[in-house]
Amino acid sequence: MSDREKDRILTTSPTKTPPFLRNITIIARLSTLATLAVMWAAAIYVVQDKDRATQYVGFYLIGASVVVTFFEATWIINKSACCRQEGCCCFCWQLVMWVDNWKKGILYLLIAFPVFLEGMRTVLGIVSGFLLIVCGLLYILKTFKDGIVYTVTETQYIPTTTPVIKLVTHEISTQTDDQQYYQQLGANH
Repeated sequence: MSDREKDRILTTSPTKTPPFLRNITIIARLSTLATLAVMWAAAIYVVQDKDRATQYVGFYLIGASVVVTFFEATWIINKSACCRQEGCCCFCWQLVMWVDNWKKGILYLLIAFPVFLEGMRTVLGIVSGFLLIVCGLLYILKTFKDGIVYTVTETQYIPTTTPVIKLVTHEISTQTDDQQYYQQLGANH
């Protein structure tokens, strides 16, 4: 097989992704911002409600809203952070940034689940949970934005010969007595 054939086999044309998947990042971020607005409003409404039996859902929604707000703000913080590679804080930040795409989607799905345990008594909680499930599914879809990527690596060994270099070395060594050396220096001054 010639080199041209290898190049032709390994080179593939870029895949055409549907417009929905091309813009999935923007769609996921905007839908999560809308979900956050609904979650915060639902949390405040349910906490202020006089029914003490469902008030804990409001407190849960506040906690969930804080977590989702933090994870949605990480991309802005990451763009403006001066910390990039070194230090303990940077290591922790890299762990936070690791939670993206399908991991963030699963996190959002897990956060949405407890809201449904109360039933239909808190409709705003149900709406918040449903919207959070949609956002989680969008983040899971974001994983496949570029399709399934297979990486092909090829290692070629090129035989080379090491050139023979003839070195000529000269060695000069002198041995002098320190006393005699300092006496000669003192006489010259």
